[in-house]
Amino acid sequence: MAGSWEDNVQGDRSILEALTGADYESFREEISGIVDSPTDPLAIRTDGAWHLVSAVDAWMLLVSKLTHDDMKRFETIVEMVLAEDDPALELPRDQGWRATIDGKTRRYSGDLRRGLAQSLALLGIYGGTVALSGGVSGSDFANYLVRKLLEWASADGTGQAWESLADILPLLAEAGPDAFLDAVSAATAGDDPLLGTMFQDHTGESGFFSGGTPHSNLLWALECVSWSPDHFGRAVDLLARLDEIDPGGRMTNRPAASLAAMFRPWHPDSSVDPDRRITVLDTLRHRHPDAAWRLESSMLPESHGTHFPINAPAFRTWKPDKLSVTYGEIWKMTTAAVERCIEDAGDDAQRWSTILAHTSELPPADRERVVAALDSMADQPKFSTDFRDALWRALVDLIGHHREFPDAAWVLPDEELSRLDALAARYRPKSVYRRLVGLFESWTPYVGARRLDDYEGFERELGRQRIEAIKEIEAEGGFDAIARLARDALVPGSVGIALANAGSSYDEELLGWLAYEDQDLVSTAMSYFSARYSLEGFALITGLLERDDLTVDQRARLLLVARDNLPEAWALAAADPELETGYWAAFQPLGLGRDFDKIDEVADRLIQAGRHADVLHLMSVYSHVDKDGPRPQAAKLIVRALDGLLAHQAQSAAARYLSTYNFQQLFAYLEAMRDHLEPGDLVRLQWSYLPALGYDAKVPALSGSLAADPAEFVGVVCTAYRARPKSEEEVAEDQADEEQRDVSMATNAYRLLNAWDSPPGLVDGVMNAEVLRAWIDSAMELLAERGRTEVGLQRIGQVLCHTPPDDDGTWPGVVVRDLLEEVQLDNIETGLFVQIINGRGITSRGLEDGGEQELKLGADYRAKAEALADNAPRVAGVFRRIAASYESEARRNEGAAERFRRGLR
Repeated sequence: MAGSWEDNVQGDRSILEALTGADYESFREEISGIVDSPTDPLAIRTDGAWHLVSAVDAWMLLVSKLTHDDMKRFETIVEMVLAEDDPALELPRDQGWRATIDGKTRRYSGDLRRGLAQSLALLGIYGGTVALSGGVSGSDFANYLVRKLLEWASADGTGQAWESLADILPLLAEAGPDAFLDAVSAATAGDDPLLGTMFQDHTGESGFFSGGTPHSNLLWALECVSWSPDHFGRAVDLLARLDEIDPGGRMTNRPAASLAAMFRPWHPDSSVDPDRRITVLDTLRHRHPDAAWRLESSMLPESHGTHFPINAPAFRTWKPDKLSVTYGEIWKMTTAAVERCIEDAGDDAQRWSTILAHTSELPPADRERVVAALDSMADQPKFSTDFRDALWRALVDLIGHHREFPDAAWVLPDEELSRLDALAARYRPKSVYRRLVGLFESWTPYVGARRLDDYEGFERELGRQRIEAIKEIEAEGGFDAIARLARDALVPGSVGIALANAGSSYDEELLGWLAYEDQDLVSTAMSYFSARYSLEGFALITGLLERDDLTVDQRARLLLVARDNLPEAWALAAADPELETGYWAAFQPLGLGRDFDKIDEVADRLIQAGRHADVLHLMSVYSHVDKDGPRPQAAKLIVRALDGLLAHQAQSAAARYLSTYNFQQLFAYLEAMRDHLEPGDLVRLQWSYLPALGYDAKVPALSGSLAADPAEFVGVVCTAYRARPKSEEEVAEDQADEEQRDVSMATNAYRLLNAWDSPPGLVDGVMNAEVLRAWIDSAMELLAERGRTEVGLQRIGQVLCHTPPDDDGTWPGVVVRDLLEEVQLDNIETGLFVQIINGRGITSRGLEDGGEQELKLGADYRAKAEALADNAPRVAGVFRRIAASYESEARRNEGAAERFRRGLR
């Protein structure tokens, strides 16, 4: 009845004692020889846990021997174990990983919980032969227990009780499908359904520390029940209800995805025939119309579609052994989806766009249904102008896409495209603006010329059509229509360039736009004058600047378009301080070209304008382009920009576009130019920007400063760690100090100690014993004064991992070996041990690979220990500890692999 349990979990032992009526040690001794028989074992012990070898066989053999008293004990145990609140839920979601550290763990193991839930499921399946009092069968009793558990969960209005049951919901669904579906139905009712709390994968979360989300387990449980022909309709209905509740999130595991997998025409994860699926779909259309639309539209065919199977029962035989689908069934379900999509699309242009997006993948008969429906709607006056215009745009885009690639296998036949042309003409907008705005909403609209054959020809034709569009739009709506177009256009610069090439001057109107705050109009005006400038040269700009009615903004923006005459533009701007300020505040430093030779001048001007983040981005791009050798001036500019960003980071919106890679490039450049910087600049900046340099930060200058000065090392240790208190008074003082402690400084200090890879005593690549010993003696004295001896020595041990080997390859080298043997300090050796273990990093392996990797590492370190046993016994002892650690990890991994091989979670 327990199914599985952990041998060393006290709560599990107490449950086994309650089930058997004997103390656990006696019980284990009594059954060991019986259940662990090498020829015919009933149970196995794997990775510290006991499991039935075959739960199904055990239940089929023993279920008839269950008594009423057994069932009452089982009921008590199930309620005690399965209805236990999960203490980890008391922590914030992003702190869930701390549950084990903080002791927020259940009294009973996950193995016992799954074992009891598994027994409950098997009782529901095979309990028909168990007769209890009052004519109740074992299956009825299982359904009763499931109902009782879920009623307990639903009584908690916070939803945490349901979350606590999440890990076993699929097994509870198998144990009592009717009780499970009743409970889900009740918990999804109303305007504020209880199960809405199960969706916790909010899109704003990073996902790394936010943990899992219990709604996945709920979906797996409903997917499991959906395989039952008796429960298919109700399971689908509840999934549709959950789809209505679902707020969306970062995971792809959604109720809509479960429904789509069940109804996918070419791979339906369902045990019922197409007619029943269609009947259920029609029922959803009345009860859950929005969810039904999402489902039926997901049934439309798509090229390169993918399928992810839904969860299957662990024990129930609901799922057929073999799933197959005929072409006739695929076409039948596809046609059913098309017919219902057409009917449900109504006057929703977005829904019709969805249907049209799938048109080319539909069978000919279904494409005809779509075209016929649109044809019948074309002349109906009830549809709005916006609806008709949107349909026309969708049709035009579809036709253009197929005409762009006439040789592709998926292209519709010419006769069908011609019919679509005729259909589109019937929806053609009366407004010139609505017909032509699409030319400015896409980089590659269909214009008749194929861009794959002749891209330059395509660009010319697109430019010509945009010019003609500008003329027609202006003729229809005047210059106000052009302003509207500038705001609606999605392709930057397209309206301005077309205006510049239209043949008629719009200088007055566009000059006016240069003074506006509306960035759409400003951008259009600048692209207009940029195009004019490329045709007429700098004389255009100087001529316009001679006007005396222009504001500073207008003059600055005119100068900004003169990208090919930067020295001249800079000179004109410099003549007027206000103009110069406006110019450099808006200057675009990107796109200057690889051969641009005035990077330092641009950077200096941008620094003066307070654009420090832009300077750093610019210098990260050009810092590696040193055709004339190192540039000390560039390094000094980077230092100025880094200092400026520190001082004004709150005001710098551009800083968010600087990546870890940008900072790594900049500091690598500064390291190469270290000799040209002011003393201390690089160390100071590496400390300040350590968080921006990423997890595996490389800070040679800062790291070297710790190796050069033991006092600086001790200062960093004291910033990162509290002193070890010696008395109750010191504990109270330490708690008071903790309230004043700068958490960000402590975090940065801890980060620096992790990045520290320059060992003391390393001189010109060789370890110097005298320097190393003097540094350690000084550090130990300072650490003792500050109450940080233990943690400080561990950190010293960690940095000794970065020392070089001897010439013969032996590591650690003789200097470090002799040091460890002389000082005989356990804490340094512990640090060495920790760094070697942690330095291995992340590993990967197959699910059945076990601990082979760790066994090999353990053997390697045992061999190293043996080689050093005589002349460096303490180092050999560290290596033996490392070997033992790897061997222990190998056993854990082997146990996990064995659990997987046997189908145990």
